[in-house]
Amino acid sequence: IRDRYYDIISRATDLIWRATLSGEYTFLSPSLTEITGFKSEELLNKSFEEWAPKFIAEDCLSWTKKSLSDRASGELGTGPIKFEVELLKKDGSRYLVEINSGPVLSDSGKIIGIQGINRVKD
Repeated sequence: IRDRYYDIISRATDLIWRATLSGEYTFLSPSLTEITGFKSEELLNKSFEEWAPKFIAEDCLSWTKKSLSDRASGELGTGPIKFEVELLKKDGSRYLVEINSGPVLSDSGKIIGIQGINRVKD
């Protein structure tokens, strides 16, 4: 079953991701490079402060950081949320995405991470 899900994820045209509560990416689907020009090793396992200025449009950075903090604290609840934000490609060009994200929960229901899907808006 695991191979089947990986096959689905590796063929997705949307960016599928998972991150820690502090915003460190722990998984980025292979579509990252096609969509953004970044290779996963440029963003994976790096602090939010390290990768975010390269990947999030400057005028969206503070809002995104607050959203991450609100999700980690539980203020946004445990359900999914959907929002739009402008991100940056490796070449510095901007593009709009719709992000559908939700928490990763422990067996006891505690928020231990965040996961989501970025869909490029035309």
